[in-house]
Amino acid sequence: MGGVVGTVGSAVRLCRDRGEFLRRAGEWTVDRPFPLLEGPALDRYVSLFPQGVLPTVVPEARPGLVLSAGGEFGAAAGWMLATATGRPHRHVPAGRLTAELAARPEETVAVVGLAGELSEAGDWPGAAGSPVGVVTGRTEESLACLVYRTLTVEAAGEDRVFVGSHPMLPGAGEADALELAEFGHVRANRVRLLVLRTYGRECCAGLVDGIICGRSDALDVVPRPVAPGLRATPCLRGEGCFRRDLGESDRLPARDLHATLVMAQSCASVAVGVNAYPTDIGLGLGFLDGTAVAVIGAVGLHLEHARAQVELEDALADGVPLGEVVRRMNEHGYPIQGDLTRFGLLGDPGLTLRPGPGPDLGSGSRPGPDPGPGAGSRSDAGPEGRGTGGGPRRREDEGVVASLRRLNGVVVPRLERLCWFGLEIDEAEVDAIRARVREICRDLLDPGTARSAAAVAADLAEVQRRAAESLAGRIYTSGWDFAGGAFGGLRQVGRTDEVCPNCGRATAALLRLRHRVEEDVHVTTLVCRRCGDLWWTTEPGDPSITMSGVLDVDAARGTTAYVEREIANLGGETVRGGAGFAFKARSALGLPPAWSTGAEVGAGEVHRLRVPVDLRLYTPRPDTHTGIFVALLDGVYVASLTMLKLA
Repeated sequence: MGGVVGTVGSAVRLCRDRGEFLRRAGEWTVDRPFPLLEGPALDRYVSLFPQGVLPTVVPEARPGLVLSAGGEFGAAAGWMLATATGRPHRHVPAGRLTAELAARPEETVAVVGLAGELSEAGDWPGAAGSPVGVVTGRTEESLACLVYRTLTVEAAGEDRVFVGSHPMLPGAGEADALELAEFGHVRANRVRLLVLRTYGRECCAGLVDGIICGRSDALDVVPRPVAPGLRATPCLRGEGCFRRDLGESDRLPARDLHATLVMAQSCASVAVGVNAYPTDIGLGLGFLDGTAVAVIGAVGLHLEHARAQVELEDALADGVPLGEVVRRMNEHGYPIQGDLTRFGLLGDPGLTLRPGPGPDLGSGSRPGPDPGPGAGSRSDAGPEGRGTGGGPRRREDEGVVASLRRLNGVVVPRLERLCWFGLEIDEAEVDAIRARVREICRDLLDPGTARSAAAVAADLAEVQRRAAESLAGRIYTSGWDFAGGAFGGLRQVGRTDEVCPNCGRATAALLRLRHRVEEDVHVTTLVCRRCGDLWWTTEPGDPSITMSGVLDVDAARGTTAYVEREIANLGGETVRGGAGFAFKARSALGLPPAWSTGAEVGAGEVHRLRVPVDLRLYTPRPDTHTGIFVALLDGVYVASLTMLKLA
C-alpha cells in the first residue's frame, strides 16, 4: 500500500485477501477495527492524515434502510454500513433492485453494491423519485474504503466551497478555477464541497485546456474489453483520449481531486445502472475512487441549471441528509426544465454533512436565471380578394386559398419563432414572403394565383433548405444543442414514461416544454436515462412530422458505413424544406463533412435519408461519435441523434 502499511493505526484492520475481509465484515461490530483491503483508494485517504493514522468509526443513527444488491461483497459492505448507522439491512439480486425500490417509494434507501453488478439493475436506482443514494465502487477495495470514509466523514478536510467552471458558462468569472492548473488547491487539500460546472459526457468534465477524467488508471495502448451493447471511447481502444488536442498531462483524473462532496453539472456524471459506457470510465465513479464521500451529479442528458448550486448550499446549511438535499434540488429544478435538470446521488442518502468552523457553505456565487427579453410578433392575413367587373364569373380555387392560409398562418409564424432557437433563417426573406402573400391576396380570383402561390411555397422551402444546410455545417464545426438560446425560458409542462426504442428498457420519458415568454415556442423530446436524447421537435402536441432510425450504429475503419433516418409525414398536407446530417463538433477529428439535401414529403408518406460515412478516405480514431440528423419542414424543426460506434 505504497509504504503506509502499519501506520494506519488501530482503527482499521488491513485484510490479507478477499476471504479474510468477508469473514471479518460478517463479524464486525462498531467496537472492532474496521476491515479494509489494501489499494489505491485507501492510499489516497491515508494521504489526508499527516501522521498516517486513520480515524475510528463513530456510530451514528441515520434514517432509512440499507439495501445491498449483487454479490456477497456488496452484501458485506451493506451490512457494515447498516450496523454502524442503526438501520435495517436487506440484500437482493441486482436484477430485482428496481422492483424492490419501487415498493418503497417514500423510504430513504442507501443502495450498496459494486458498480459493475449494479449495472444489471437496468435503470438508475432513484428513477422512481424516492430519496435513494448509491454507495458503490468499481473495485472491492474502493467500495470498502468508501463505506469507511462514509463513517468517518468529519475526520479530515476544510470547510470550503471550491468552484471549477468552463469559461464559456454564465458566472464563470466568479469560479476558483477555469483551467487545469488552477485546480491545485483541491489536488492538495480536501474541501467540503467541490462544484463543477462544465460541458461533458459520461466519461469526463470538459475544460478548454483539458478534461477531468473518469478513468483512475493511465491511458495505455492496450485495448480494454467492452461488453456487448456498451459504447466505447478511443481510450478503451488503446488510442488515447477522444480529444485529440490533449496529451496525458492535460488529463486530470477525478480521483486526484480531494473533496468530501462533489457536485458535477455535466451530462451523465452519475450513470450507475444506466451507464451507456463501461463503469471503468464513469466520471462520478472516478471521484469515488478518490477521497469523495458523495457525488451529486446529472442523470442522463442535463441542461446546466444556474441556481442548482444555490439550492444545494441552502439545503446543506439547513442540516438535512443528502437524500433530502437531492430531493430539494430536483423539486426546485423541475419547474425550470423538468427531467433535463435531474440530479442523482452517489453516496449515503442518510448522511448529514455538518458545517465546520470554516466559511459558511451558503456563501457561494448565486447566478440568477435570465429569461430573455421580449416575444415574437405576428402579421395578420392580407385583405380579401375581389372579383373584376366583366367577363365570365371566376371562382376562387379553394385548395390554393387553403394553402396560402396555412402558409401565412402556420408555416411563416413557425419560421419566425425559430429565431428563438438560434437558427440562421434570413428574416428579410421571410418578411418578403409575407409581403408576397399579401400581394397575391389582393386578388384571389386572378388566373395566376395558383402559379404565384406555388412559387412562394417553393421559395419558402428553399429558405428552409439553406437553413438546414447551414445548421448541419455549424453542427460539424461548432457543436449543437437543440434549443440554443431558447432553453433559458423553456419550462417542462408535461411528462410521459416511455419504453426506450433503442435499449428496450422502461427508462425513457417523453418531455414537453413551453416557453415562458413566447408561449407559442414548444419543444418535445424523447430522453432515455441510459441512451440520452433520441429526438427533438418544435411541433406542439402529437408530432405530425417524425424522424426515426437506429441510434447505435457499428462501423469499422476502411469501410463505408451508412446512417439512415425516415421522415414520416403523418399529417394531411405535403411538407417541404430541407434536411441535413453532421457529426457533432467533429471537423477537427477526421470525420466526413456535413451533408444536406432538399426534402418534400407528401401526406401520409415517408422520406428516407441515407448518408454514407466514408471511412476509407477519412480516418478518425475509434470512438463513439455523435451524429445529428436535422430537418426543417414547413417551419417544424426536428432532430434525431445517432451514435456511430467506430471500432
